[in-house]
Amino acid sequence: MRYKTTLILAGVLIALAAYTYFVEVKGREGREKEKEKGGRVLSFEPQKVTELKMTYPGESIALVRYGENQWRLTYPLVTRGDSLVIGGLLTTLENIQVERTIGENGAEKDVEKEIELKEYGLDSPSITVVVSTSDSERPQTLLIGDPTPVGGQVYAKRGERDEVILLPAYAKGSLQKSVGTLREKRLFPDSKAEDVLNLTLRHFNPPLTLTKEGEKGWKLNGKEAPEIEGSKVENLVSRLVSLRADDFLPKIDRDIYGLRDPKLRFIWQEKGKKEIFELIVSQLGEKVYAGTNQSKELYQIAGYQFNDLNVDLAALKKIEVPKGKGKPESAGKEK
Repeated sequence: MRYKTTLILAGVLIALAAYTYFVEVKGREGREKEKEKGGRVLSFEPQKVTELKMTYPGESIALVRYGENQWRLTYPLVTRGDSLVIGGLLTTLENIQVERTIGENGAEKDVEKEIELKEYGLDSPSITVVVSTSDSERPQTLLIGDPTPVGGQVYAKRGERDEVILLPAYAKGSLQKSVGTLREKRLFPDSKAEDVLNLTLRHFNPPLTLTKEGEKGWKLNGKEAPEIEGSKVENLVSRLVSLRADDFLPKIDRDIYGLRDPKLRFIWQEKGKKEIFELIVSQLGEKVYAGTNQSKELYQIAGYQFNDLNVDLAALKKIEVPKGKGKPESAGKEK
């Protein structure tokens, strides 16, 4: 009898423990998660976003995801998107919190009063964002209107929902993006420094050709060529493949930017690729321009990038310390 009672009590304790865990602990986590979701202006996961459209007065931008984490601008021009910038934009949008909700068409909750949306700048919003995701057939829409007179907030509205909401003022600035901000700014977005097999500096006379020889590192081709410091070549290669544009230039004659007769010209090959990569760079006054054989685009780059790429042979040579030099005077002396 006592044995049966013990088993019953044990079963009750196990049931109570299970109830506490699944209802109280896990349930509380779920409720907190739902509460957090309810506080966000839109509910989505950035990695599931497939399309993003943004409309401003006189301008529209459309982006489409392709691959795991790559984006393409599809309007107003078709070009590659900047995945880092777009990812940051989605994270910001995901985390914008609703600071206050007011009733239908601007009326206070529980007050039957219709106020025109134009009083809040929502009849012609300054920003309209449409987010499409892989886990929902219906896109989510956010309209951003005027700033509030006081309080540092902006009026907003979600899709077809009637209520007007208040968002923190930073929401408007963080969602205001230009095509130039969202497009890919790397001149060689698919290149990696470790994949570069050789490099020719065509602006030298005669041209200098450097070849990577496995574990031996970089070698300068040619008879009686000086020994090269591998780390210095690696730094140069890294700067080449990571080059970023400050601005995109009109597609007009390259002569205007000095690119018909560039001051710097680099050619290289990469592992696993048949194509040859080329970069040309010119300097006109304080402005530096660049072009590649990968695109018809012309770019303006930062002045310091020109200085980083404009290396001479002496800067690449391996520095040899003569024997007996560079050691402390006391080295080897008996005390």
